[in-house]
Amino acid sequence: MKKYLFPVLASFAVLAMCARADEDDLLPVALGPVVAIKPVLEKAVADGKAITLETIVRGLETALTAELSNNDSPFALIGGNVGANLYKKIIIDQKSPTTSDGEEEVQYGLTVEITSFTDSIIGPVQRSGISVVQRDLTVTASAIMHDVGLMRATVAIPAITATGKRTNSVRSNEEVKGAIAQSDAAIGELQANLARQLAAGLLTAYYKFPAYVIDVNDDEVTIDQGKAWCQVGDILTLYDPPSEVIASTRGRIKQERKITVPGKRIGTITVTDVFGTASRCKLNGLSGQINGIAYKKGDN
Repeated sequence: MKKYLFPVLASFAVLAMCARADEDDLLPVALGPVVAIKPVLEKAVADGKAITLETIVRGLETALTAELSNNDSPFALIGGNVGANLYKKIIIDQKSPTTSDGEEEVQYGLTVEITSFTDSIIGPVQRSGISVVQRDLTVTASAIMHDVGLMRATVAIPAITATGKRTNSVRSNEEVKGAIAQSDAAIGELQANLARQLAAGLLTAYYKFPAYVIDVNDDEVTIDQGKAWCQVGDILTLYDPPSEVIASTRGRIKQERKITVPGKRIGTITVTDVFGTASRCKLNGLSGQINGIAYKKGDN
């Protein structure tokens, strides 16, 4: 995955900005001169009230697990690791078989990279006669879903931008500090927003991975994807399985490497029956031994 070495990532710090406005706007009736307010804002950030990238990444685990659970997703999460701005996770397809010792068979992986993050503090300002402090959190992430099975393929999930915002009315310097310190609500909103978009991206990527032919009986083919992946009437494109060939690099120092070559297009099949973990399809004018993979139309 391409790395984005923004200054914010190098130091794992956040950008705290205090909006500047006319002095009249920054003079809430109950707070007195603006010079007494700015140091309170700056000290609150300096005291560690600001949110770090690692805070976001570590909290993503709980938010994404909840999102997948609440929306009847075909996925579950296990294992993996969390870094300062990287989130790597093993994804279990819920229909995956278990081994003799009860461990699930891993088919997919997920890598999420936080590429930018801003923590913006605005205020205090006068709005309709009330003094308010606003905190805006914005995070941008890129993600890749990996098929670690036969295909060894990857599908990029479109870039995601998630936000969290909290606005608090304040009447004293102590309330200014309290408003800034209330990060939990803002970060919770941010993580839930990020998880919701990731879950949707995972499902989109899931559709782009192929189904595998697991049985052929005359003109009927059974594939290993069910109702979460296709519907009755879908026309799927069938290909031979991919193959690996050994090739040499083109540079002066020749090195052998393995290249995965897509299989030859065989034809099409039509989905006739859909079950929870498999589907039955009819061969469209095909015959003979079929051992391949099937893509949804337009995804190959």
